[in-house]
Amino acid sequence: MQDDNRPTTSGFVVVRNDESEFSTWPAGTAPPAGWTTTDVAGSEDECLDHIGRTWTDMRPRSVRTPGPRPWHLDAHRPSEVVADSSGARGPAVPVPDIGIADLIDRRNDGFPDEIAIRFAGTTVTRADLARRTRRLATRLAALGAGPEKPVAVLLPRSADAVVAIVGILRSGSPYLPMSTADPVARLRMVLRDAGNPPVLTDVAGRAALADYDGVVTLTDDDGEDDTTIEFPPVAGENLAYVAYTSGTSGPPKGVLGTHRQLVNYVQWCAEEFALEPGERALLHAPLYFVGSVMTLFTALVAGWELDVAPEPVAFDELRDQARQGRCGFLKLTPSHVRALTSIGDVAKLARLYMIGSEPLVRTPALAGWMAESPGSRYANHYGMSETCGATWYWIRGDEPIGDRLPVGAPILNAEVHVLGPDGRRLPYGEVGELCLAGAVIGRGYHGDPALTARRWRPHPWGRPGERLLHTGDLARMRPDGTVEVLGRSDRQVKIRGHRITLPTVEEAVLRCPGVAEAVVSVIPDSQEVPRLTALLRPAPDEQPSVGEIRERLLAELPEPWVPSHYVVTREFPLTPNGKIDYARLAGIRGIRPETAGAFREPATPEEKALCGIFADVLHLERVGADDNFRDLGGDSVNVVQAISLAQEAGVEVSINEFFEHGSPRALAALARRPASGAEPPVVTPPTVTVDVHGDVPVVQDEPVVADPTGRIQRVAVPFAASGRSAPLTWGQLHMWRPLQWYGPAFAALNITRFVDLGDPGADIDACLAAVGRLVETYEPVRTRFVLAGDEPVQQVAANGNLRVEVVDTEPDGVDEAGRARAAQLAAEPFDHARQWPVRLCLVRAEGRVRSIAVVASHLAFDGWSIERVTESLAGWIRGDSVVLPDPVQPADEVVEERSPRGRRRSEQALAYWRERLTELPSVGQRPEATRVDPRWQRWALWSAEVPAYAAELAARTRTSTSTVMLTLAAVATAALQQRDTVGLLLISGNRFTPRERRNAGPTVQDALVVHHGSQDRTLAEAIKETYRTATEAYFNARCDPMALAALRDEIGATGRPDLSWYFNDARLGREWQPGPDAEPVGEPFLVRGDPYSDMTFCLGLAQRGPHCEVFLLADTAVLPPERIRHFLRALGPLLSRARHEDLLVGEVATALLGEPTREGS
Repeated sequence: MQDDNRPTTSGFVVVRNDESEFSTWPAGTAPPAGWTTTDVAGSEDECLDHIGRTWTDMRPRSVRTPGPRPWHLDAHRPSEVVADSSGARGPAVPVPDIGIADLIDRRNDGFPDEIAIRFAGTTVTRADLARRTRRLATRLAALGAGPEKPVAVLLPRSADAVVAIVGILRSGSPYLPMSTADPVARLRMVLRDAGNPPVLTDVAGRAALADYDGVVTLTDDDGEDDTTIEFPPVAGENLAYVAYTSGTSGPPKGVLGTHRQLVNYVQWCAEEFALEPGERALLHAPLYFVGSVMTLFTALVAGWELDVAPEPVAFDELRDQARQGRCGFLKLTPSHVRALTSIGDVAKLARLYMIGSEPLVRTPALAGWMAESPGSRYANHYGMSETCGATWYWIRGDEPIGDRLPVGAPILNAEVHVLGPDGRRLPYGEVGELCLAGAVIGRGYHGDPALTARRWRPHPWGRPGERLLHTGDLARMRPDGTVEVLGRSDRQVKIRGHRITLPTVEEAVLRCPGVAEAVVSVIPDSQEVPRLTALLRPAPDEQPSVGEIRERLLAELPEPWVPSHYVVTREFPLTPNGKIDYARLAGIRGIRPETAGAFREPATPEEKALCGIFADVLHLERVGADDNFRDLGGDSVNVVQAISLAQEAGVEVSINEFFEHGSPRALAALARRPASGAEPPVVTPPTVTVDVHGDVPVVQDEPVVADPTGRIQRVAVPFAASGRSAPLTWGQLHMWRPLQWYGPAFAALNITRFVDLGDPGADIDACLAAVGRLVETYEPVRTRFVLAGDEPVQQVAANGNLRVEVVDTEPDGVDEAGRARAAQLAAEPFDHARQWPVRLCLVRAEGRVRSIAVVASHLAFDGWSIERVTESLAGWIRGDSVVLPDPVQPADEVVEERSPRGRRRSEQALAYWRERLTELPSVGQRPEATRVDPRWQRWALWSAEVPAYAAELAARTRTSTSTVMLTLAAVATAALQQRDTVGLLLISGNRFTPRERRNAGPTVQDALVVHHGSQDRTLAEAIKETYRTATEAYFNARCDPMALAALRDEIGATGRPDLSWYFNDARLGREWQPGPDAEPVGEPFLVRGDPYSDMTFCLGLAQRGPHCEVFLLADTAVLPPERIRHFLRALGPLLSRARHEDLLVGEVATALLGEPTREGS
């Protein structure tokens, strides 16, 4: 096994071996022996696309053309390990070139009276098995069965199902096992994908597939036993089975398994797990699960009694069945181990255990089971649908608790390699992709030559023409050839710029006291923000402390690897195969954590409502009346969501009350309800009628923005829906006022987004149809904003045309053309009384639309709602079946805002504003200072280190990156104003409840946070205080803007506070997500200058494609450009220090602003 250096290149070529199997190889590099290059070259995707279109017969040449069979070894060779790199081969032994049914027949003929199968109190002897399978094979042969022609099996696990499988194999056909629990739609999909083969089933299966041609009903008497019939010979390379995967990670794939695989695997199993006379092997795995083949076929070939469990079988029933018989062999998944040990009384169930299909950790429960069963042996085994089995490891019993157990060394005729991204073998101990070769790998995926070529690659170190299966699993190899599998490569995630290996985090969690089982996954929170979540199952009679677990993990793992959320659960959802169902983890409701008092049932209607809201928001099974929200895991976003839902339920509580009291019982006692005790009726605001054809005609026939090139086409998209008029929502009013201040020529608030349709793009008719659907679905797209007297109103049109631009360009100029035209469209102000508030430009190349530029007015949309618009548009163009929920239209939101409940919310927010405004000192006229032109400048920094360091500081203070950056803005504001008490306006998206997230219009309003504190307290203390004050501010951001303006004028009459200092987290409730091309630490750059702004200072956070952005808009009379650049440059080093040092606020101000600030006044 001489290693070599495999060079890489940016191009690929299609290669072919002597078996007419295809794959790809780096261009310009000689392929391994036995592989020849074709004349097809290009990118890897282009090469795979060619293979997918042209490799129509995936049978190896040796199967299509009789002749000498490859792979048959002539001599025994011992296991071998590659020197200094991760590669190993198991012992090489001859593999008979026959079918698995031939081996079963040999045993049947030699021991006819031996019991072959036990099921439900009945037995089947080997003579019976031989007779029944031969009769069935004869019947199937008459229907056309034979080599390479699958026959499906749709039967519950039983003796009849075993007879059916062996009978199919005896006829020469491969069997295709199917699940009786699957919906009919999936059964039909699998059958269609498999080429509509015959289906061997029972009466129930025939009824389920009533109109399917080719249903064959299994009977006790399958015809005459004609011993003269000769079935076609079956060779090792012929198909033995077609096993469809579950489809949890994509569309189900039909794995093609060969007789060579089965014969090799059974030879190894029979030798390594030899049973004693009278012992049984218990078959309880689903027959459509490849994990069933070891027990099923080894028992029939080696002479073991096959004890078949009924379907379904509960874990206690499985335990009892194993105990009733003399169980010599039991195959389990780690999930089975956890379930059996949790029910108890499992000592000495079997003599030999094979555990596989998932990573196995030596938990206290497993160690206890082994200690109670000293006469039993436990093996950890690695296999997958594509391989049956490849490695094994006998567990010694002295491995440390919490350690992930290795899967061992290669079995007979198996090869194992651990490769890096460049395709080279890695040094021992390094983590890479596990790759397999030899007799253990299957043929490929049925009907999917491109995916087969991607996964089955030319073997750089193999025999001529041999293939190497890339499993997609992460692993590392020890110098003795022992392999440790860490999990799927897709279980490596990237959060806030940090690549995290989830299995490593799981191992650390499992080492924590009281944890019996742990799964770590990325689960979105209520704001759809991905967060690292640890799901824990406690050990018996244990209640793990989440706080203690977190502290222990912080001492052991890098801070970004420590989960931010924890769910304690009773059990994990499993697939029918006994594996953890990761797709269902997000729906788990956790066990209520232990609190200081006992659980108390809610008594009053208010307590019951609050307990239900707490449970829904925090995803808990139940919440007691005395349980504190923060102790249950609530954070600032949860708090706002919970209070909003409480108010929607008619239970009025404030943020301060939530922080001070926090339990449903205490809050219910304080809750303010309407005097009648019932929710007042909703009052619909009066409809405002505007003459559509009067003084404000819609002018859409003239170009919105001039086109000097003359290349832009304009297409009218007609629409017909319902029309109406209504006052403006609070969010619309918030944007209406600055548009009036700045005048009709103001375009700075326009929003730009892009819909990337990729290559080959979309048909223009499909795009225009989707645009028409968009206009009819989202009322803001067809809304004008006009004055009815003194009041602005929104006029939703019932019909009309939206004119869409189409610009043609070359394929390599799509991005440039789209962005150039978008910039032109965004620079032109909207005439809201005459134009629709959305402009669309379709960028077309080679007759296909590749991209759509969307420019919208901030009066009609905000960042959140325009993303919903673009997501819907893209989904309709692609033909997605799942779309976003129906939007809440702005005209309907007006009804909610003017209802008694909406008015109460506004009054509560205004009371908060009044209290905060009176805390702020008044300011006089700011003296003139040196400034530059343009006076207001916006600078930005793209950095991956700022998000990483901010995330660590947020974890340390149990807050958020938004709170950390807001605190820095407040510290800078206080230093620049030379005051201890300052106010900042937060630009709040107000998307806390499900209804608010569906709002199709703008919901952005200002929130006011007041920052108190001297420069001699620590930054961590300031962050924690800001967390609370900002949460209260965000909650009180929703109110009537006109009433708020009147309040500010009233207070300003006696001394106006300075409210020109802002913070804007424009990440739409998400964390930064640096992409592969993200700037690690860039230099500040000027984005734009403005001649006028009402902002003195605005620190903001944004995501710009792959880049994490911090931006600072400032009045250069207060903060000159050189100090703006210094501020942005200082963020990374300052946050890095703050992770480990208790910095004082004064030190932070000095670091950010570049000069000492005076002592607090």
